[in-house]
Amino acid sequence: MNKHIHNIAFAAGLGALLLPGTAACTADSQTHKEEDATVRRERLAVERGNSHFAHGDYADALDEYDAAIEANPQSKTARFNRALALSQLISDEERDQLLQPDSLRVKNTMRERAIKAYSDFTGTPSDTTYYTNSNYNLGNLYYADGKYFYEKDSIQNAIAGGMAAMAGGSMQDYRKNAVETLEESIAAYKRTLNLEPSRMEARENLRLAQILLEKLKDDNGGDNNQQQQQQQQQQQQQQQ
Repeated sequence: MNKHIHNIAFAAGLGALLLPGTAACTADSQTHKEEDATVRRERLAVERGNSHFAHGDYADALDEYDAAIEANPQSKTARFNRALALSQLISDEERDQLLQPDSLRVKNTMRERAIKAYSDFTGTPSDTTYYTNSNYNLGNLYYADGKYFYEKDSIQNAIAGGMAAMAGGSMQDYRKNAVETLEESIAAYKRTLNLEPSRMEARENLRLAQILLEKLKDDNGGDNNQQQQQQQQQQQQQQQ
């Protein structure tokens, strides 16, 4: 792993990556050049943002990264860390929005902004550091979504045998979104590993997502068998 990347705990229980502020002072063998004012503003804002992030103050971290981007709109470090701060601010209510028709969804949620921010880096494989780290963090984001919907689906089955709907959507809605987001997670981890096959945490997280998806599909197969048995029993009763 790049030694300049610091591990930060992620909301889903998986590792996520936060990039440190870049060194801004330049020097030659004769003299130290004065740091440019704009570069200094960017660097200090990123450092303050990282400090807030480390303390769990993600909203304040987001404000600082925005300030760094205002100083330097091309700052990859600020843009990348901003995506991670956004992903930490995703709420369950935003995930429940995925259960609603497009016309009823709230626009520009933290989740949507985080995905867009990461996607700005996932289209350039030649920029290895940002490409692999953005895909890795995007995989974590989608895994958190899939785990949320999987647990909602499990709760429904436990409460009412898979027949009742909870606030926000039906059992089928939760299961469908669990499958879709876990598949997105798996694809993102695989993109990371295509360029960085020795990335062990990506490989481990990929396996976690695959296990959860397999379990979900196995559960779904069991539900289908149970439904078929119930239908057969009803048909037999009608014939009698």
